[in-house]
Amino acid sequence: MRFASLRYEIATLTLLLFVSCSSQESKSSDDTPGGLLPGQSELSGYVRTATPISYNRDKAWDYLGANADKMLYNGFQQATTATYASSDKARTLTLEIMQFRDPVRAFAIFGFLRQPEARPIELKPRGYVNRDTLVFVKGVHVGRVIGSNPKAETDLIQAAKAMLDKLSDSVLLPTQLQMLPREGMVPNTETVNLDDIEGQNERSNLFSAKYLSGIDTVQLFLQLDVMEGGLAIAVKQFIGDKGRITNYLLDCGYQALTGQDEQGQPIFCALDKNVLCTVVGRIDQKAAQDLVNKTFALAAKTPQM
Repeated sequence: MRFASLRYEIATLTLLLFVSCSSQESKSSDDTPGGLLPGQSELSGYVRTATPISYNRDKAWDYLGANADKMLYNGFQQATTATYASSDKARTLTLEIMQFRDPVRAFAIFGFLRQPEARPIELKPRGYVNRDTLVFVKGVHVGRVIGSNPKAETDLIQAAKAMLDKLSDSVLLPTQLQMLPREGMVPNTETVNLDDIEGQNERSNLFSAKYLSGIDTVQLFLQLDVMEGGLAIAVKQFIGDKGRITNYLLDCGYQALTGQDEQGQPIFCALDKNVLCTVVGRIDQKAAQDLVNKTFALAAKTPQM
C-alpha cells in the first residue's frame, strides 16, 4: 500500500509539473509575440486576423527584404508584426514594431525610411506619413503602420498611438536632437548617418538638419565627443582633398575655419570643447556663425550621456 501510495504521489507531482510548464509556455506564446501590439479586438473598428509573428536578427532577411542589411548594420534586434482587418473587411492595417540597440540607431532608421514627400504628424515623440504608411520612433523602437486605404490617415494614427502607449522607453530621443536649433529649421529634416557594411563608425554619430537661408537651404552637421584634431576631421569629411581652406578664424572663442568643398559650396567648421559643427551651403559667414553659436549654447545646456 505504501508503495502504491508513493507511486500515486509521484504521478500527481509529475502531472502538476507538466500542467504548470504547459501553462507557462502558453502564457509566454500568447503574451510575448503581441505584447507591443494591440490585442485581438483592442484596436477600435479593427480585429486582428492572425497571431502576431515575431522574428529576430536571424530571420530579418525573410521579413525586411532589401532593407534588411541597413537594419542589421544599425543594430536591429527583433520585431513583431500582425495584420488587422476592419469589421466590414474593406480595409486592413499591418502593424510592425522593431527594436534597435540604442536610440541613435533607431532614429537613424527612422530617418532612413522617411521619403522626401513625407509629412510630419502630431505623434509624441516623432512620426510622419509616407502615402499609406505611418512611421514613428520612440527610444529604441521604430514602428510602422501600413494601410490598404491611403485616405484612412486617422486609422493609421489610431494604430500608432495604440503601439506607443505600450512602449515604456525612458530615453525618448537621442540627446543630439535637443542641440539642433529649432529656429529656421526646415521641419522633418533631422537625421543621423547610417552605419553601413564598411563600418562608418567615425560618422555614425553625425547628426544633421536643414535650415532656411533666404531662398536656399543649408545643412548643419553636429558631431559629439570630438577631441583633438576635430577640425581636421571636418576638413577631411566636408572639404576633402579637392576643396580648399579659405580662412582660419581666431576671434570666435573657439576653433573655426571657412572653406569650400570640391563643388564650390561654402563650408563653415567650428569646434567648441568636444562639439563639432559644420555648416554646408550658400550662407554668409555671420549667419553660419550665428547658427553654430546657437548649437554650442544648446549643447552646453544639454546633459550628455
